[in-house]
Amino acid sequence: MLLKQSLKSSFLFILSITFLISCQTEDERLGTFKVSKFTIEANLVKNQDDSLQVSVFKNRCKEYFEEAYLKFYENDTLTLLSQVGEFALGSWDSKNQNTASLNFEGFAKVKFNIEEQKNEKGEVDFLKLTGNANDKYSIILLIKKDNYYESKNSDLMSFENNWWRLKPASHESNAKIKARVLGQIDFNVAYFQLIEDNNYRSFMVSQLKSPFKFYSNGIGFETLPMERNATIFYNETDEKTGYEYYLNGLKSISKYPSDPKSYTKGYINALKEIRRFVELDV
Repeated sequence: MLLKQSLKSSFLFILSITFLISCQTEDERLGTFKVSKFTIEANLVKNQDDSLQVSVFKNRCKEYFEEAYLKFYENDTLTLLSQVGEFALGSWDSKNQNTASLNFEGFAKVKFNIEEQKNEKGEVDFLKLTGNANDKYSIILLIKKDNYYESKNSDLMSFENNWWRLKPASHESNAKIKARVLGQIDFNVAYFQLIEDNNYRSFMVSQLKSPFKFYSNGIGFETLPMERNATIFYNETDEKTGYEYYLNGLKSISKYPSDPKSYTKGYINALKEIRRFVELDV
């Protein structure tokens, strides 16, 4: 009888602990969301100059928010990766779960209030983020769960995979420029590996911020100025140094290492070969 009671107590204890853990970690907000819609309104427009500034601001916001992805992490970190490769780092409050902020380097800092929109099953379907930027603009984002940038092997929304996108505040040494180039190449490799892992039928290249052009039978190169790539370097001088690393890496390939079954596997093979050369280059 004592044995049965002991076993019953142990079972209830384990069940209670499991329940508590699941309650603590099961947060529907954790994970990646895609921006389904965004709106930007100026709080006050006085004259033509204000109107022009509003237009510039809205165009810049479009680069960040149009078909962008946001990810909420357990450590209260929040990241954003846009369709054209812009990246922002911020935070959210997991305690009251109704505030978040994003820092768009050299552009704006936005604080958001978060509102949940649930479906018929009571599950979080959309999040509505309402924020204020630079005390001049009201921004509303409607975002929906979408784990496009995640696979069993990688998380391409993480800061560790995107730090190289943040433009430096000053001139960098060749070693730091090379590290930035390697970080960009690593993201390229990880992205095409994600395409393979998730069996996606298509891929995008604008968010790669890459000087490489991807064709069905190989990889080409974009000559200067590299519009998608320039924003990751401090100035034109640093950009040219980075350009040399990319170009020398591509030239190091004697024969394109294609794959008979997959274009993306061919890209992975080539990019890894380029990376090995760049890592040794001086």
